[in-house]
Amino acid sequence: MRKDIKGVLKEAMLNHQLVATYLDSSNMSLCLVGYVDAIDNTKVRFRALSFAGKKAGYEIRSLKEIYRVDVDTFYLRKIDFLQKNRGQIFSEIDLIQPAENSDILFSTLREAKDKRVIVILWTEDKDESIVGYVESLTPQTVQILSIDDYAREDGFVVININEIVSADCNTRNEQILRFLHDKGFGN
Repeated sequence: MRKDIKGVLKEAMLNHQLVATYLDSSNMSLCLVGYVDAIDNTKVRFRALSFAGKKAGYEIRSLKEIYRVDVDTFYLRKIDFLQKNRGQIFSEIDLIQPAENSDILFSTLREAKDKRVIVILWTEDKDESIVGYVESLTPQTVQILSIDDYAREDGFVVININEIVSADCNTRNEQILRFLHDKGFGN
């Protein structure tokens, strides 16, 4: 395998491999994920994919701007898997209207448990969230089977319900995680 950026990209194009390319070393979260579609002496064109594996058009970048290329990482295998199964990922659910004067959060968590959908819970610390399936629920606490970004089970979290300040239930991100988990991707 070649060790220079252009050589790696050319090899990825020939092998139809998904790559992640980085242009800004001060912000690693900004990367372009896609398949190399064309390459010349100064530029490369990608068929870009979103974090959910959806086609995101074409992007052309100067080879001089690219300082890092990732190939065959777990993250890229996840994106590739989602792209190849994109028609099966999303499944909307309808939640029932909570009874008058009932706690919206509690009734939503109960339905999430019954319908086996993933939730995200936040406390006062907005930078940390709890992601997973509701395993058990009492009026005081909720137990979550934690799921990581690759849909791997990551233990249990028990939290006092009154500490939860906001929650998401079955959003697009959670539907992606549920699909990956159901398909055993992270195992």
